[in-house]
Amino acid sequence: MNDPNSVDPILVRVNKETAYIVDGHHRYNAFLKLGYERVPIKYLHSYDLGKMTPDGTFIRTLEDILAGAKLC
Repeated sequence: MNDPNSVDPILVRVNKETAYIVDGHHRYNAFLKLGYERVPIKYLHSYDLGKMTPDGTFIRTLEDILAGAKLC
């Protein structure tokens, strides 16, 4: 991980003044352990996330997740 731009960005949702990691928790922790101060992030909007439950949680279907995945 010499170049942080060589990995997929961490997916982040912002609600009011708080940022939530939607996908990329392991990458985020790896960057922290390696001492990075800046990491690639993609901010998501509600239309990127899918359906929202009454408590404000977004539901992503497996089909949605796999559609954005890179297959090896």
